[in-house]
Amino acid sequence: MSTGRVRRLSTREIDSALDSLVGLQTLPDYQPRNVMLSAAELAELARKMEEARQAESRIQKELDLARDNAIAAEHALNEGIIAAKDEVRTQYGRDAQALQLIGLKRKSERRRPVRRAKAAA
Repeated sequence: MSTGRVRRLSTREIDSALDSLVGLQTLPDYQPRNVMLSAAELAELARKMEEARQAESRIQKELDLARDNAIAAEHALNEGIIAAKDEVRTQYGRDAQALQLIGLKRKSERRRPVRRAKAAA
């Protein structure tokens, strides 16, 4: 694939091409030397382009829906885990070893604040 075919065509370029196609279809004596450039072949290419764009749009909508579902599932799991941690803290207490199993610190492991003496002026 050439590097010129990597970027998407602008709406203006596509509209211009479709306008040119309409113009070619109105020419009664248009007979290109290359059969692939006939108005019928170009109209077929326009139809295929429209089908491809519709397929892309459908797939994008499906991707958006799948992403929304994944996000909702992630949040549901996270909220469930937070609630379970609270439940473990309530059931076993703030200094239980069970807290370590679920990734929380026990109360006895927390560092106590150290008072600092005021500086003499």
